[in-house]
Amino acid sequence: MKEQERAKELVDQAEGRGFLVNYDSGFLVVTRSALSDQPRDEAETGQVIIEQLGSCMRELFGFAVARARGARGKDFLGQQVFLPALQIVGTLTACSSDGIVTVSCRGTNNQGRISNTNYSGRGGDDLLIIADGDERSDRTSPEAYPRIASEKVRRLLERADSVGLRLEHDSGFTVARWQAIGNVERDVAEATIRQIGQSMSEISAHMVARARGVRGRDFVGQQVFIQEFGALGILQGCSNDGSLTVTYHDKHMDSRRTCFCNGDGSLIIVDGDREAAQASSDDPKSRPASRNWLRRRFEV
Repeated sequence: MKEQERAKELVDQAEGRGFLVNYDSGFLVVTRSALSDQPRDEAETGQVIIEQLGSCMRELFGFAVARARGARGKDFLGQQVFLPALQIVGTLTACSSDGIVTVSCRGTNNQGRISNTNYSGRGGDDLLIIADGDERSDRTSPEAYPRIASEKVRRLLERADSVGLRLEHDSGFTVARWQAIGNVERDVAEATIRQIGQSMSEISAHMVARARGVRGRDFVGQQVFIQEFGALGILQGCSNDGSLTVTYHDKHMDSRRTCFCNGDGSLIIVDGDREAAQASSDDPKSRPASRNWLRRRFEV
């Protein structure tokens, strides 16, 4: 709890000075006003804020993801979700501002009677949202997928695709977009969802990496704070698996260095004018979240 309180305190301080801290497709992103028109002391203060944020990435990451779930989760209310730990399906009925979800479940008790129960959790690896798969214009081509080291995960994703399930990372949630395929029986798709649920941690990690690999290209050329080196650098590239190539100045060696790092240990710094312009792009994460999902009845 103290770590989350510290993260919130830092975010409040940053946002009080005009910085916006958010989670974006696997990245922790800080949006700032262009510093070129600011007095030097304000620009230096801004750099201090960036370094403070970068010094506690893990806590900030969790805080930002929870806040992203809280904002996005409201769009999924009424959708069916699969709870891997309980191996049951329920309906998402609430999502708090800090990403805590409530799921209404219907099951059979020890006496054989049907009963309704509520499940509450943080909404990460503990549930899989099942949504309409008709909107496929933003589908990533197979060539853009990162190589999958885990044979189990690769086979699960191949099986999911074969039965009409498209998995993706969406604002801290793992979502299965389901489009019925004529020659695939319904119970086959349901069985696949249950299999995916048994490996949710691995599946979710892969979805985050894939989302980061796609979104990261939009941040090439932007400043990045690398926690491992405590240095500001420039993002030179982002691979399909979400790993970054960053150049930075090593103050100890007084030389320019290139490092390769994981996106979850990096803080992307975006100028406000650039972010506003990009909001009108075709990137699915920049578009309004409201959609008309097809509600499907998923039998337990």
